[in-house]
Amino acid sequence: MNSREPVLRVERLFKSFGDLKAVNGVDLDIYEGGIISIIGPNGAGKSTLVNILTGFLVPDSGHIYFYGERIEKKSIQYRVRRGLNRSFQINSLFNNMTVKENILLGLLYWELPVGRMLKNRLPKTLEEKVLEIVESINMAEKINIEVDKLSHGEQRLIEITLSIVKTPKLLFLDEPTSGLSPDERKMIMEKIRSIADAGTTVVLIEHNMDVVFSLAKRIVVLNRGSVIADGEPSSIRENEEVKKIYLGEDLTVA
Repeated sequence: MNSREPVLRVERLFKSFGDLKAVNGVDLDIYEGGIISIIGPNGAGKSTLVNILTGFLVPDSGHIYFYGERIEKKSIQYRVRRGLNRSFQINSLFNNMTVKENILLGLLYWELPVGRMLKNRLPKTLEEKVLEIVESINMAEKINIEVDKLSHGEQRLIEITLSIVKTPKLLFLDEPTSGLSPDERKMIMEKIRSIADAGTTVVLIEHNMDVVFSLAKRIVVLNRGSVIADGEPSSIRENEEVKKIYLGEDLTVA
């Protein structure tokens, strides 16, 4: 048993949609440090669970503790400001705006007081921060290009980078490598490793088993809304129940 206090504790979490029990009595502790992956077949309840934990859905019952504080009734904004953030499976950038404009909008949320409007020009420090971010992801040459002209991988990289502007304590990444080419996937995986190395605890929701087994030190498996396995990658590979729900999919990747 882990003697540390968890970053996030989930107790008896339930969420139903009609007769469908999307989240069915989930208990889960997430501890500080490293990369954890939540996997499961389609319909297992992964996205619903993440939406509840990050405030986009309200559970029917159960408790969520973030550093010991009950947060299941707290707003999305409150959770983000406390250090719990996420990226989305579907691109949430403004496609008709440039890289610079998208990054600027993300920064404005944090840097400017509520209700303050820009009148003439950007504060110098904010302009410098935008340049620092695009340089950190090797996209300085594309700073004035509209986002919809970038590759899918580049868009994902911007979105993930914006999710860590304020260095969250806990970050949920929902299918960050979905639809990417091998080279783009490698780029995103390197970014995820760098986020974890910098001290943010990362929870990865991912279908690609190569990505999962390459990055995660702990894997939680959901099926029909319930946790059916939780452990190190080696134990998950050999778990007979996990093998059954994946219907022969290859879980032996390194």
